[in-house]
Amino acid sequence: MSHDGTLESLYGTGAAVATDEHVFWHQFQDRTIYRTHRSTGHTDALSLNHAARVGPVLGCGRLGVHTNAGLIWVDIDSWEVVGKTPTASPHTGTLMDELLVYIPGIDGGLQSYSVDSGDQRWAVESNRVITGISSSKEAVYLVDANSEGGEVVAIEKSSGNVRWRTDVVGETYTTPVLGTHVFVRDNSGVLHALRKDTGERVWRTQSKTTDPYTVPAYRDETVYVPDEKTGTVTALHATTGEQVWRTQIPTGDERKERATTLSAPLCTPDSVLVGASPGGLVVLSAETGDKRWQDTTDAFDSNLVATGDSIYGLTTDGIVEATPFPESQDD
Repeated sequence: MSHDGTLESLYGTGAAVATDEHVFWHQFQDRTIYRTHRSTGHTDALSLNHAARVGPVLGCGRLGVHTNAGLIWVDIDSWEVVGKTPTASPHTGTLMDELLVYIPGIDGGLQSYSVDSGDQRWAVESNRVITGISSSKEAVYLVDANSEGGEVVAIEKSSGNVRWRTDVVGETYTTPVLGTHVFVRDNSGVLHALRKDTGERVWRTQSKTTDPYTVPAYRDETVYVPDEKTGTVTALHATTGEQVWRTQIPTGDERKERATTLSAPLCTPDSVLVGASPGGLVVLSAETGDKRWQDTTDAFDSNLVATGDSIYGLTTDGIVEATPFPESQDD
């Protein structure tokens, strides 16, 4: 990866995160969270006092679950609630990287805490609502939004000082994606590429989707952009914004011309994976966009997570595992 931390891009009705031993998941607005053991497939359930709102976070042996009552911390081994951090009603999840935990503040803004000690490091005030967070080795990038529009803000990780802020992207509620530039998609479907050091816009390109929560993915100088309105994924050159390829996601259903929901792409060295409804799990060649593999058994309705030789995602019936890793299979 080109950065230390990134908030998992979410869509649909649930979210999942994983370690080598377990997959942790929940449905949004549900008070029950789940721990599935990868070795056996057995699933443990834990009931909370409040419903989960956004995606969970993993770090330091704990699972953080964001609810309207605060950030609930669960020990991943004992499967017991061990703490709570007061937060605002979340529009985005907490982010944890190697050094810091970033938590949206009760009154807006962003608070950071040391991963090692739990002590607060710094806080940045804002009258807006944090709707997306990503971090690099030196900076934190966030989307700071309200009903009138949104700003992208770059903050020094060491001090909490604001490097730059820009409102060039307008209204947006998505998570910044870090790579060659900072990539942010606005509510009208325009993808903006901003310089990481200044916030100056380098290029922009229009897609047809207007879903405010659809987020692209980045790997190896390429940005992969899902478009739910057309049911496609487009690969763009990260430096210039020029199109490399565009692929229609097969639905596996002759009655459906295109997929109506697409997850944020999950990138591996050779492939781009997309969860679709309808369409199931689709694996594309990262170089050409050609379909390499597809399993239409389940319609995915969450982000995808990869751990070991398996891929996991949620359907309306719960967690689904795809194995062996599709990258090793022929179409």
